[in-house]
Amino acid sequence: MTRKILLCVLICFMVFAAVCCDSNDLEQTYTTVTHPKGSAPAGDVTTSITTTAAKPAADVKVDNETPYDELITKPIDIHYVIEKYFTEELLAYPKFAEIAADIGVECLRKTDTYYSVHKVEQGGLFYLFYSNEEDPQKREVIRWFYSLKRLTKADFAGIKDGGSTSTEFREGESTIDDVKKIDPATQIFENVFHANSDYQKTGGGFGSWHLLDDGILEYGYLEGDKGLTVAGKVYWEDFALVQSDKSVFQKQYAKLLPMDWLPKES
Repeated sequence: MTRKILLCVLICFMVFAAVCCDSNDLEQTYTTVTHPKGSAPAGDVTTSITTTAAKPAADVKVDNETPYDELITKPIDIHYVIEKYFTEELLAYPKFAEIAADIGVECLRKTDTYYSVHKVEQGGLFYLFYSNEEDPQKREVIRWFYSLKRLTKADFAGIKDGGSTSTEFREGESTIDDVKKIDPATQIFENVFHANSDYQKTGGGFGSWHLLDDGILEYGYLEGDKGLTVAGKVYWEDFALVQSDKSVFQKQYAKLLPMDWLPKES
């Protein structure tokens, strides 16, 4: 009897340990990059880590017909991509050509704009949306999304922000931990904050964005006694990707093909 009890305890412990390890896969310590806006210096593409999925940008063709499962042969490491390209600035603009030569672009789509779909070693899908340049050498990333599960705006109804405005910033009741409970992919944004908190506090501000079934939800955070609290939010029900570059305001839309969404949980 004692042996059976010990065996049961051991099995339970092993299961618990496995669950804990899985839950921490997204928590990592990043270091900041040394070149601005995630763009590598001239010649750096040739020294990037190459994979069987990587090919020159000019060889990557749009395919709006084939499911991503049939196109993607190699998943990416989410930490490698975020640390290399988006740690210094969350809204960096690396070139499509560098992405293609480094981690590879096996699934390229074109709807309102270009976007690529990537399977992730840690689970889920990673989307990179690009500017509309036809020349792949000029095309650049304008936004990224990491999706672990299908969510809607209603799932975030319990998040209480501070109602901050552009002129007044107020800490909210909810914290980034509350957001992570709804969307675990938020952990990636927190990793970036801890890697480069000085910039986030003084320069670019800090936020997270979430690609939902019914729009894009963006949160802004303030650091206070409770840690990172939700200061304010913006919701784009039309999936707008708002960006400004050199005083030129552009609006493109994160329109995924139906087959590129994660399956809904049963």
